[in-house]
Amino acid sequence: MSRIFVTGCTDALQAAAGYNGVIVDCTSADWSAKRFVNQGRLAKVYDQLTAGDMLLVQYGANDMDAKDMTGYSQPGDEFEGYLERFVNVAHNKRATPVFLAPALPGGEAWQESCRSLAWRLKVECVRFQGGKEADCDEG
Repeated sequence: MSRIFVTGCTDALQAAAGYNGVIVDCTSADWSAKRFVNQGRLAKVYDQLTAGDMLLVQYGANDMDAKDMTGYSQPGDEFEGYLERFVNVAHNKRATPVFLAPALPGGEAWQESCRSLAWRLKVECVRFQGGKEADCDEG
């Protein structure tokens, strides 16, 4: 049976809540994509991921905290570079990456980076707004 690996904010677990299978919780309330990668957490996901699994990726809230340079990544190339590593991990393991782009007050640039990268890499992107899911291309 395929598994869903959930990375990023703990809110991302809501997206997997109805899944009738194994959910692997790799979330934390205070990890940014940069910190997750730099602390070797993505490498641990890579070791467990197998063909047919899904990798849910939700970052932005902690990536935009400029007071914490260990987690901060600028929107655009830097933030997208970290997200692209998740996509590469999934593709290398023949798993399916899915971006969960949260609606963040003041985080529109990070959300746009997520949407732009998803479009460029042909990765599914789901946006959360008011507890509801919507396709990233929807208003």
